[in-house]
Amino acid sequence: MLEQGMKRMLLLASLCLLLIVAGSAMLYGELRYGDPLEKSAAIVNRVTAQASDIMVLLEDYADNAATLAPYGDQLGSMAKETGMRIKAAFLDGTLYFDSDMDAGTLLDGLLRGEEPLKLDIITESHYRLQHVGGGVYSVALPVVSSKTGIQTGNAVIYAPSELIKQWSPSGAHALPLWLIGCGLTGLIALLLFYARTIKIYILRPVMILRSHSEAILQGNYNESAVHNRDDEIGELYGVFDQMRTEIRYLHESRLRKDQAQKELITNISHDLKTPLAVARAYTELMRGEEAALSPSVKEYVEVMDVHTRKMSALIEDLMLHAMSELGQISVKPEEIYSRELFQLMAESAASFVIAHGIRFRPPSSVPDVLIRGDAVRLEQVIGNLIANAIKHTERGGTISMDIILDEGKLVTTVSDTGQGISPEDMPFLFHRYYQGSPAKGEDLVSGTGNGLGLSICKHIIEEHGGTISFRSEKNKGTAFTFTLPLSG
Repeated sequence: MLEQGMKRMLLLASLCLLLIVAGSAMLYGELRYGDPLEKSAAIVNRVTAQASDIMVLLEDYADNAATLAPYGDQLGSMAKETGMRIKAAFLDGTLYFDSDMDAGTLLDGLLRGEEPLKLDIITESHYRLQHVGGGVYSVALPVVSSKTGIQTGNAVIYAPSELIKQWSPSGAHALPLWLIGCGLTGLIALLLFYARTIKIYILRPVMILRSHSEAILQGNYNESAVHNRDDEIGELYGVFDQMRTEIRYLHESRLRKDQAQKELITNISHDLKTPLAVARAYTELMRGEEAALSPSVKEYVEVMDVHTRKMSALIEDLMLHAMSELGQISVKPEEIYSRELFQLMAESAASFVIAHGIRFRPPSSVPDVLIRGDAVRLEQVIGNLIANAIKHTERGGTISMDIILDEGKLVTTVSDTGQGISPEDMPFLFHRYYQGSPAKGEDLVSGTGNGLGLSICKHIIEEHGGTISFRSEKNKGTAFTFTLPLSG
């Protein structure tokens, strides 16, 4: 329907343009190649009517100069009354009357045989209205003898343009102007009509479709796009709604798949914790009987203990991350005082850091304020940040911990003097499983982790109503800062 409408619009617009071009061409031709007054038969008729009495007199007595001589003065006065100049000449061009000259003198000269004045037959004897210059128009009328019915000469009437314009019909250039007017009116009406049509039937549906697109971008896949007209826009709406349905199906399938994967990870992590706990328990028992073990067996027990601990930590991180994704991680904040909680965390972190050959600078003071926090989860956050700092700090470096009050929030910062974070890794630092560029250096304490620690930290802090951020400079170190709101 829209395609047919556009074709009709183009056809009508072409017709309007054709009218405008035709009218413009006609008007240009009239203005460029001729005076429209010269082509007006109505004006010639009016001139003839004004000079009719003179023409009757000439036709009655203009067979020769002798018969017209007594009427010379009468012809002169009649011509003056018309406001026009009138010349009369025989067929050979001999002038026998001119209203601007004394008629008696002119006729007497002809009768005496004097050299006659001549009328230029070629240039002046035209039987149509023509512009002769000086704002004067002329037309020639045949003089036919009323006695013999034979043409005896011509009368040339000169009328000023003022009279001609008074007698000219009001419709000069009427046809070309009418064509141009019709074309312009039709074109404007067509543009207004189709502007309204485009707004109602194209732009408005497209804007509605745009709002549906924005809804899909925001994750709303249930809003159906409906168009009530059976046209090209309706077809577009149909295809768009099919796409929306397909996207919704794919989104729901992905959600189900992700849910299943998270539940699988949670279940596997939970199932692995029991045998690992048993293995760690037997390892602890064997370490308690070191005196009865040979040196080689002691070495094997130490290796077993290290790797079971690593495996337990990894499984714990995987389970925590999967539970956070499922919204099942247990964060139970309660009112506690910050000083005792964070001093214990700092003491535990100090022994862990020093054991890796790195200096530890504890907080100079810990504000004693009431916060709502889950002690176990906050200890996990500090532990993950300390472990992350150890992983990227060389032996002999320093890890610091600072705690202050700022704008009604408890602000905790864990910083190191390690290698810093690469700029390309910064946007993805809190993404799950993202480990960034591998750290380089012979004196680094440990290798890469599993990429879950910082993601878990972010989730726990946000569950407490706080925020976590970082700043880092290459080869100068990194500082992670998290905030906790005060209770009440």
